[in-house]
Amino acid sequence: MLYNKKRSKQLQTENTKKTEEQSMELFTEKEKKVIECFGNAMNYPTLEENLDDNCTWIDVKELSEETGFTVETVKGIIGSLTKKDLVYVEIVNFNEKVLMVTDEGVKAYFNLFS
Repeated sequence: MLYNKKRSKQLQTENTKKTEEQSMELFTEKEKKVIECFGNAMNYPTLEENLDDNCTWIDVKELSEETGFTVETVKGIIGSLTKKDLVYVEIVNFNEKVLMVTDEGVKAYFNLFS
């Protein structure tokens, strides 16, 4: 029985590594540059802390300034990252839009840059 639990844990770890490697290959270089900016907006230094209290947000203008991409380019990248469930748009103060980073977005940042 101990062997089965140990082997199961080993397979789980191998599958997690494969999934992380595959997810890194799913991002374009521009997407990676935007995801890297998520780190500047996070409230905590560790993955676990950010997932426990995820309130990470950023706006398009800020992303444009940080990446050097035009606002139009950033909007296109955000559309792609939204489809990949890494961000979503939230309206605050009646008409201001901010990008909320999902838990998957937080995980992508830490998988790519830690």
